[in-house]
Amino acid sequence: RPWYKKANGATLYFDQNCFGGVSERNEWIFDEQEPSVTETNNLNGDDSCGRLGHISSTSNLPPIGTHSWTIDCGGTDTEVSVTITENNECATSTDPTDNGTGTSFYCTDGGTAWGAAGHCDCRTQAPTPASTSAPTLAPTPTPTPT
Repeated sequence: RPWYKKANGATLYFDQNCFGGVSERNEWIFDEQEPSVTETNNLNGDDSCGRLGHISSTSNLPPIGTHSWTIDCGGTDTEVSVTITENNECATSTDPTDNGTGTSFYCTDGGTAWGAAGHCDCRTQAPTPASTSAPTLAPTPTPTPT
């Protein structure tokens, strides 16, 4: 599952149950720490959904565009319009030897190459960018759990 990190250390990730208990709370979360890449829920490990901001979602793709997020403003939850854009550095290739180590990737399933240079992958449906401006967050490659 993708997660993102900004130069200032803020992260954006999807957590299907940030409380780690029996009730599901599917959210995209802005946080100050990196999410676990091995856990399946409660990715920040504190059982309290500690976060800078969040938006409910069932999609494992980031909420591209402008949406109303709940942001922690000094201990008070405030609804704020947040715009997220994603910059795709990868190009879909017709050459089966393009493996994503550069900026080209061959998709066997007819998908679209997507990601950061050197870390391209296929998506069967890429999100529609909200604008052509620079990305708010840059993708951070994450290891695949074994």
